[in-house]
Amino acid sequence: MSRFWLSDETNNSTEFFTVGSTLFIEGRGLHPSTLYDFHLLDQAGEEPPTLLARYAADRSGVLAAIPLIPSVGAHVRGGGAKLAPSTSRLADRNRYLIHARPCGITDERGEDLPFTLTLRHKSRRVFACDAEGHPLTGIEKGEGPLMTALRNFPRGGVRVYLVPHQEGWQLGDPIQPVKMRNGRPCSWFFSHDGAARRVVRLAESREIPAGSYQLIARSLSPGWHDAESFLLQDDIVSDRHSASLVVRLPFINPLQDCESLALARPAQPSMTTRPWMKLENHSSMGTEVYAAFDLDSSPAGHSGKGAVIFVIRSRVALAAHAPRALRACEAER
Repeated sequence: MSRFWLSDETNNSTEFFTVGSTLFIEGRGLHPSTLYDFHLLDQAGEEPPTLLARYAADRSGVLAAIPLIPSVGAHVRGGGAKLAPSTSRLADRNRYLIHARPCGITDERGEDLPFTLTLRHKSRRVFACDAEGHPLTGIEKGEGPLMTALRNFPRGGVRVYLVPHQEGWQLGDPIQPVKMRNGRPCSWFFSHDGAARRVVRLAESREIPAGSYQLIARSLSPGWHDAESFLLQDDIVSDRHSASLVVRLPFINPLQDCESLALARPAQPSMTTRPWMKLENHSSMGTEVYAAFDLDSSPAGHSGKGAVIFVIRSRVALAAHAPRALRACEAER
């Protein structure tokens, strides 16, 4: 019998997720080399199911941990939508169902996976947000200020660092804040009044180089010396694996640079870290083929959205064989 379960960023199986966290899906005992659909169900029956993703089990019937709802509840700027898919419903209710079933196998009922979105949590958290404190995962350079939300920090001093994205933070890792345009490190100290929710301005987005970042918040008691430039036991990291904030250059026109359209790359999963992939340009018969995305180079507003991957025969000159619609757009430009 197939079995799925949900897990968090620390790879712990759980049914409880906080706003802004990432929900992962895993599976064992599945049909080998079979596609599975994952839908978000409205238990009240007021809305149709939302397709979150379609993933394939490997030839051993295993689905390794993979993001299903990234940054749940996070706002997305650009691209028309303000909320990541499924979060328009998640904002109003707490209890939800994910239905998993194989594609094309009608005599199998599938599996329901309940989970709870926790709007209030007692643990300390730090994440990028908008001016109202809603989680925000991406912003275009020059679009506005970078805001930071703090949750449940004690009264006293707090220092917040904006650091380049690092996979798998460990105690003692050096903290090297990104350099702003004026050469100063993006690190700010302020006095916190002990409120459970606090939003502070970190920097203007035009001052930050384009790239992927994470946030580190350090609570400082009176008399505490905060000169340590390495990760401490009580430091709070926004996400120890995935990027928490992406600052992008303005997305002009993908037809000006065909390479920007090729966001998917053939790859093999890394055996030591997650979710890093090792790029590959060949595969042996009978082995699995994976695709990796570089979200940092994608246009703003794509975080949390579904993607369709097309596998096509290789073409030597893309421009000579481009679809008619693309050639027409290029002619009008």
